[in-house]
Amino acid sequence: MDEPYRVTLNKTELRLVEYVSQSRYRTNRDSGVVDALVADASPIKMERQGFGAEVAFCKLFNVYPDMTIEPRSGGHDCTMPSGLRIDVKSCTRRTDHLLVTMKKAGDFQRVDAYALMLCQDAGDAVAPEYGFVGWCFYDDILDRACLKTFSTGQSYAKTIDELRPPQDLAASMPPPQDERDICRVTSASNGRTQIDDVVSVADFLR
Repeated sequence: MDEPYRVTLNKTELRLVEYVSQSRYRTNRDSGVVDALVADASPIKMERQGFGAEVAFCKLFNVYPDMTIEPRSGGHDCTMPSGLRIDVKSCTRRTDHLLVTMKKAGDFQRVDAYALMLCQDAGDAVAPEYGFVGWCFYDDILDRACLKTFSTGQSYAKTIDELRPPQDLAASMPPPQDERDICRVTSASNGRTQIDDVVSVADFLR
């Protein structure tokens, strides 16, 4: 993947994505939640792709992903250090769109902006590589001028070229670190968890 803002998930993060995706899929199915898909793909595949994109975005910006598995409708996936609430979207081709379903029109109280992550089509597996290709504010896309009709119905949509460039949001990125992972915790001598140097998820779980 040649995107300038790209990230690769390590083996532990891939296992995390698979576990949370499977858990969310089962929870939604058991709770009778109807999948509002805007893509021609299976619900579990879209869970993997969507949560993989969320973890990749959070790893890129060094923020913590939402790993809850309870059914929910709408809302943001992570919060930037500035307080900006981001809903992360995903796609597998540069010709795809950032899509926001019609029901998200009332999400302005919980979402400030949308970010689009481009990933490989990994079939039934979790994609390991992602690229941050653009973003927009809520008001940029929740506009009648952005309504487009797809095979699954109408959605608010923007092409990658219509999005704000990644560097506008990436200006707040922390300095790059080799093999940055999503945990920043170690165990103190008193047995409590404390903030410390960056450690990998695999090291923390051992």
